[in-house]
Amino acid sequence: MARIYGKLVRLDFPRLTPKDIEDLVYPVLDTRQRQELMDKWELDFSYSIAGVSRFRGNIMRQRGTLAVALRVIPYEIPTIESLKPEFDTTEVFRAKFLKSDPLLSRVSGFGTEEKSKKA
Repeated sequence: MARIYGKLVRLDFPRLTPKDIEDLVYPVLDTRQRQELMDKWELDFSYSIAGVSRFRGNIMRQRGTLAVALRVIPYEIPTIESLKPEFDTTEVFRAKFLKSDPLLSRVSGFGTEEKSKKA
């Protein structure tokens, strides 16, 4: 299964067995990560494939076998405008974050001088 644009989609691949998942997961973990997985039965990790993408993942023991959730983190973060939202993102961002968080005001450059001094 994969979540694509917010919807769960069944992929056209054979179902992975518990052995398949172990064979995919263990080679990308170092010794410390494997030990943490065995001790705590879950692990948050990151992995990168040069020239392809970065991944954030969570491995957990579920129903006696390993389960994995992965998220793709692109090397280049798209701008909000490139995602072509159907609303004015600048106004939504200002209304949601900048009025209530002086630190965001300072970091973003959208805030007033007064808010910047508070941060």
